[in-house]
Amino acid sequence: MLLHCMNPVLCTEQRSLSSALLGIPVNPLPTQGAIHNMKLLDSNGAQLALTTMSTANEGWNGTGDWTNGKQFRNIRALFSMYDNPLQALVLQKSGITTFAQLDHKRIGVGPRSRTGKPPCNRQKFITGWALSYTG
Repeated sequence: MLLHCMNPVLCTEQRSLSSALLGIPVNPLPTQGAIHNMKLLDSNGAQLALTTMSTANEGWNGTGDWTNGKQFRNIRALFSMYDNPLQALVLQKSGITTFAQLDHKRIGVGPRSRTGKPPCNRQKFITGWALSYTG
């Protein structure tokens, strides 16, 4: 079984632990993150992979820009690893107390991650709160 491994340093430990727990040979595969993992699953390049729910949802519906409209319907969720809450912070001196007050403000969503995307889907965040988005 090919299993994704985002941290090459841990691949060796992951191989022995996964093989022992599953009772079958497991070969961890270094990947570039959630989107790469979705593509590997779709192409049978891996049989088990980890992804974020937002990336899985984009793949399932074919709505992520990385899908080119293709629906990744051959995936199945086995379990949820952790909750992914949204945390938003503003400076107290800004006077901002609601999401609506963020309209036309610069919003930092963090650096790009291994998925090739910011950690927060900026456009969905902005449109979900009916804020203006200029790209």
